[in-house]
Amino acid sequence: MNKKGIALAVALWAVAVLSIIIASLFIKVINERQLVKRHVNTVKSFWLAEAALSQGFINLPDSVSSTVVTQAEGCLPGAACSYQATVSLIPNSDPQHNYYKIDATGEVILPGGASLSTELSATAQTEYPDASNFQHAIESNGDIIEKGSVEINGTQNPNAALNFSGLFTATKDEIKNNADHLYTEDNFAEPVDGITWVEVSSDQQLKTAGNLQGEGILIVNGDCHISGTENFDGIIYVIGGLTITGTVDINGAVLSGSETNIDTELKGNVAVTYDPSAISEALSNVGYSSKEIVAWQRIY
Repeated sequence: MNKKGIALAVALWAVAVLSIIIASLFIKVINERQLVKRHVNTVKSFWLAEAALSQGFINLPDSVSSTVVTQAEGCLPGAACSYQATVSLIPNSDPQHNYYKIDATGEVILPGGASLSTELSATAQTEYPDASNFQHAIESNGDIIEKGSVEINGTQNPNAALNFSGLFTATKDEIKNNADHLYTEDNFAEPVDGITWVEVSSDQQLKTAGNLQGEGILIVNGDCHISGTENFDGIIYVIGGLTITGTVDINGAVLSGSETNIDTELKGNVAVTYDPSAISEALSNVGYSSKEIVAWQRIY
């Protein structure tokens, strides 16, 4: 009996020890699983902060309000994900550049209510084109042909070697992506202000007529025929052939350039007046097209 009692006690002791070991392993697995979830959500909060920073950079100079990220967009089940960014102008004395501070936050709220967040901060630089890049009332990479009562107040520059990126300190894609208005030859209409980009089909032509009032920068990617009674203050850049007829009054600068050196024709009561003030005002819209991140740090 004593031997049997001892064997039972040993067996019970072994079962108890194994139970403790199994319980410890089970608790450890649960803890590690929770740690993995926490780490994943911490990484997710970092990605959300990066998304906020990216949106703040794209939308300069506007801040990004609190934006919820759904499970379909990558938020883990049971969690609540969001991001936001605050953009503020940094005072400086550089007339060609503006600097902005972007404070971005990504947050993940876990099912139990705990919050995991990451904050990033970056400095973005925007560059304004130099108004002195535009020195003539009208420029063309072909000849400039005048017929009728055409009045050019300022210098002309025919057969010019026009460089779009050099003039605007931004590529065509950057300007187009930051345009305030995007039109085609079929739906062109007012408003025409800020940056207006018109995409013209290769076998078509933008034809404007009526009483168009516009300002800022008008870029026509294709051939263009301006007619009717129209007034424009700023820069008109036609990447193609340009014809202006009717009663048209333009204050600022007109440029026309294409790969085939098409002539620019002005007919009728057309007045083009070189206006540095109108050019400078128009170029103020371009600063956010040419931009870059110059400093970046993780706050926490």
